[in-house]
Parts: sequence; C-alpha cells; structure tokens
Amino acid sequence: MPSLPMVPVSSTQLVIGALLGIGLVKGMREMKFSALGGVALGWITTPVLSGILAFFSLFFVQNVFGLKVSNQILGQSPSVEPVIEVSQIERQINMIFPGLLAVAVIIIVSLVYMYFNQQKRRLKSENDLLQKQNEIFNSQRALKDVEINSIQAHNTVLATQLEMKRQEYNSILLNIKDQKDFLENACNHVNEIIGLKEQKHRDDKLRALSLMLKQRMSFTREINDFYDKIEETHKGFTENLKEKFNELTDNDVRLAVLVRLNLSSKEIATLMNISPKSVEIARYRLRKKMGLKERENMTDILKNI
Repeated sequence: MPSLPMVPVSSTQLVIGALLGIGLVKGMREMKFSALGGVALGWITTPVLSGILAFFSLFFVQNVFGLKVSNQILGQSPSVEPVIEVSQIERQINMIFPGLLAVAVIIIVSLVYMYFNQQKRRLKSENDLLQKQNEIFNSQRALKDVEINSIQAHNTVLATQLEMKRQEYNSILLNIKDQKDFLENACNHVNEIIGLKEQKHRDDKLRALSLMLKQRMSFTREINDFYDKIEETHKGFTENLKEKFNELTDNDVRLAVLVRLNLSSKEIATLMNISPKSVEIARYRLRKKMGLKERENMTDILKNI
C-alpha cells in the first residue's frame, strides 16, 4: 500500500472542512454560510494583521532602542570564538523586557475588551428578554381585562334577564289575582240573582252581569300590555315605519307590527277586538297607504324595514 504524503494542515482548515462535511451530510439548507464566511474572513485577516503588528513592532524596536533590523541571517564560523560584551547583553535584556511588556499590555487590553463586549452582549440579551417578558405580561393583562369585561357584560345581561323574568312573574301573579277577584265578583252576582224573586230585578241583574262579562272578554288591559311590550321590542321598526310612511295612524302601526309577526287574520282579529273581515279591510287600507303593488308581499317588506 503506497504511503500517503504528509501535508501540513492548520486548525482553521480543519474547522472549515468539518463545517463543509457536516453541511453536505445534513443538506445544503442547514449549512451556515455566515459562519463559513466569518472563518474565511478570519483566515485572511489574521496573517494580514500579524504582518502589520510585526512591522510596527520592528519599527518600534529599531527607532526606540537603536537596534539594527536586517533580513540577513547571522552565522558563526566554528574556528572563530564569539566575543560577548557586557553592553550587548544589557541591550538584549533591555530589548526583551519592553517587548514582553508591550505583549502583556496588548493581551490585557484584549481581555478587557472581550470582557466588556461580552458583558454588553449579555446586558443586551437580558434587556431583550425582559422586553419580551413585558410584552407577554401586557398581552396577558389585556387578555385578562377582556375576559373580565366579558364576564361583567354577561353578568349584566343575566341580571337584566332575571329582572325581566321577575317582572313577568309578578305580572302573572297580578293577572291570577285579578282573575280570581273577577270570578268572585261574578259568583256574588249570580248568588244575588238566584235570591231575587221579582223577574224585573232579576233581568236587570242578568243584563248587568252580561255587560260585565263582555267587558271582561275584551281583555283591554292585557292587550294594551301586549302592545306595549311589542312596541318596546320593535321600537326601531315602529320609528322607521312612521318616518317612512308618515300618514299611518296608531292602529295602522299596530296592524303592521302584528303582520310583521306573521300572525293570521283570526289572531289579529282577537288581539284588535274586531272581526276577521275588518282585519282584511284594514290590511287592504294599509297596503294602499304604503303604496304596495298587488304582487308585493307586505309581510316581507315589513320585515326588511
């Protein structure tokens, strides 16, 4: 097996080769070209900066310490013994100490710069994290406020509905009491009529009882309460209807509301205390006042108002 040639490889070349190998294995999408660019830039700038630093160092040594810098390599002959003078040794020692001091200063300055740069990045990261936490906290607080407002609005709606139910129950109780009082009064009239012996007085009492029953059958109070609730529920409709057709009377508006509820003529006749034929006549007059044609459906038009 032939031997492989030994080729010197630097650590930077190893890093770049490793990054390229990992990128090829995982796919080109996962290769961080920014990292490769940084390594390549450091690979180029390091020797350039080293050369500049060496140049200024030699210039400093030559001009400050008075040492001659040459590109020639000094050699010694084996037959000639070197002559060392004390002044040359002292000059060499004096040259080494300032150089070491300068290198130490550069290292210390670099370390201090790296430390403060790292602290600056750490503070920036902490500030960014704190800002994100504040944004999350503000979002959560806004969400809590929305939830609280929603709960309060829901509670208000429930309270309103509860109050409406309470009023409805009170109305039912009052209606029951009123019906009971009326029936007791009617029973008293019947008992009084039974005890009468004269036909004339009995007929008068029967006429009075019949009139009272007919008045009761009109359900005037209940119907008025019904209309009040309908007008309150459809307040916007009645206002728009009066504004659009200003010739309509209150009875016309009530009829329009009942027609909009899609009630039959018989049901409307019961609520308005009129005959079904009178309801048809009233519907015809309402169509004329609204200016509707024969093919137009009055119920659909009223629902769209």
